[in-house]
Amino acid sequence: MPSASVAATRGVVLFTVSLLQVWLAIIVMTSHNVAQSSDGWAGVVTSPVADPDFEALRLHLAKLRHARGWSYDELAARSGVGRATIVALESGRPRRNPTKPATTGTLATWFRIAQAFEIDLGELVRPLYGAHPGSSA
Repeated sequence: MPSASVAATRGVVLFTVSLLQVWLAIIVMTSHNVAQSSDGWAGVVTSPVADPDFEALRLHLAKLRHARGWSYDELAARSGVGRATIVALESGRPRRNPTKPATTGTLATWFRIAQAFEIDLGELVRPLYGAHPGSSA
């Protein structure tokens, strides 16, 4: 028969393993979009809408700029948006840290760019819809 200290050690180990399993389950559930129904079933939640097509928006921005014969500096001056930000938006590459994702811009940034091109914001960002159902792109 095991001693009391061995039994206590086993209890601590089993308790620790149980805590680790719970912790791992929490990590796995929170690292995905997970929902749990009232009956306890957990599953991955998918978005009811499509992801925006930022690649198409980048290409559209470049086409608009080139069609007007504007340099990055010209668009920056006309929009009040920094040149580095415009380059990052158009290229899809991060401005400074290559390990971070590229900026997708803020609403204010895209608004200023639309104003510089003298077009509606909706017209500027329409390519975000890509070839998604219900889009006019």
